[in-house]
Amino acid sequence: MSITFNLVFAARRRAISLIEGVLYLVIALAVIVGGIVFFQQSQLSNAVTDTARAAVGISSQARALYQNQTGFGDNEDLTLAMIRAGAVPSNFIDNTGDAIAHPFGGGGVTITGNGKGFVIAYDDISQAACLRLASIDDAGVGPMGTGIVGLTIAESEAIDTTQPPAITGTVRAEAVSASCTDGAVMAVYYAQNPGAKFVEVEAPPEWCPPNDWVWDEGSSTYQVPGITYRHGTFNHGSQRFIRNGPGSTVTVAAPNNAGLDHWGVYQFPWGSRDHVWGWSNHYEQFEIQPKDPRCG
Repeated sequence: MSITFNLVFAARRRAISLIEGVLYLVIALAVIVGGIVFFQQSQLSNAVTDTARAAVGISSQARALYQNQTGFGDNEDLTLAMIRAGAVPSNFIDNTGDAIAHPFGGGGVTITGNGKGFVIAYDDISQAACLRLASIDDAGVGPMGTGIVGLTIAESEAIDTTQPPAITGTVRAEAVSASCTDGAVMAVYYAQNPGAKFVEVEAPPEWCPPNDWVWDEGSSTYQVPGITYRHGTFNHGSQRFIRNGPGSTVTVAAPNNAGLDHWGVYQFPWGSRDHVWGWSNHYEQFEIQPKDPRCG
């Protein structure tokens, strides 16, 4: 009986030791994995901080270098000039000494003059870095510096920096989460003045009619003083004889489905039946549009 009890007790102790060993292994693996994740996050954080500091320094030095110039050139490559001027931190200069590299996958960095501003573009950047760096507040300030007027983020293709930034105003991570992907290209647009920020400029009205045209929203037509002819019915002319006298109007649809010639200036009567109208304008097909609410 005693021998049987001892065997059972020994088996239980072995089972407990096996469970403890598995638990120790799981805990050790968790600590190792956690350490790796923490190390990776720490590396990413350091790389983001270094890149942001480099951008702040480069943008500040670019403004100082060109402070006595009228601008930064039109589509002018400033990369080598900024390296030679000592504006780029040494750890961002590649082995050739003539190009800039970033720590997020081996892509390059270019600096391009853009008239009254300049653009710093990051090629082949990681998604995490893109999301952390692509931020601008309402004063034009972000991790990448001051006087930022906008961003353009593309999946992989080169960005045409002669075009305005695609994303302007206040920019937050959620606004660029769909654009920021691994391997993306991010271009940061800077103004010449570090205190500048993006200012929304309202686009002008698409089309405004002459002041004496009366717009009818319901029928999408204008009541137009004078006379009109479908283009081609008559040649352009300085004047047109017609029976319709002063106060005559014609209905013109918007948009116009054909080119029109318009005589809208009444000049004088001619004989007992004809009146003379002066030629005012020619309108191409679809040129006449509904009245924009922003028209005066």
